[in-house]
Amino acid sequence: MTVAEAITKCKVLIDKYGSPTILDSEWTGHLNTSQWEVLNRVVPDEVGGRINLENDENVLENFKQLIFPLTLTPSAGLLSSSALRTAIRTASGDTTCDLFRVLNMAKSDSTMIKFVRHNNIYSSIANVFKAPSATKPVYTVLSTGYQIYPGIATSVLLTAMKTPLILTNTGESFEVSDYIVEQIILQAVKLAAVGVRDNEAIMDVRATGFQNAQ
Repeated sequence: MTVAEAITKCKVLIDKYGSPTILDSEWTGHLNTSQWEVLNRVVPDEVGGRINLENDENVLENFKQLIFPLTLTPSAGLLSSSALRTAIRTASGDTTCDLFRVLNMAKSDSTMIKFVRHNNIYSSIANVFKAPSATKPVYTVLSTGYQIYPGIATSVLLTAMKTPLILTNTGESFEVSDYIVEQIILQAVKLAAVGVRDNEAIMDVRATGFQNAQ
């Protein structure tokens, strides 16, 4: 579905005699915000938590257009944010995107690199039984990227999720299926209703009975 088609649907849903006019540029902003809201429902912000989209193949299927395999070589064990950004943009063809989540990480020989919490990393290093090694590598998340312990300089395999396409309403289509776009539209309508102080519109959307409108 194109952004223009989604905006038309939004206008139909919120249309009411005498209601304030919402510009297409404003609808585009609401749709951008709503993309994040819908994505947040399957990728909760729980530090160290498990990403829900990995729990069910059906959930993952809805966002597969955002997921790409990457291969990078760290420097002293660091996969830099800039290198990851370049790689995900090259893989996806979206020159404005960034890395959203790392879903999986492994050495080139398929040895899993597991996430470790910051308050555990040094205690693990000091523990001979838990210390990271070539056969049990781990990583932490930094502002500069992903730091792997022990520091390695061989290629690393990742499954990465990019940020959603920034919508501009210049003829582009959503990256996700129409099934997900319909959910985004419902959230955008509710968001627009807040801006024009139309609580009735919010209640009407919820009253449709659509699960994703609640």
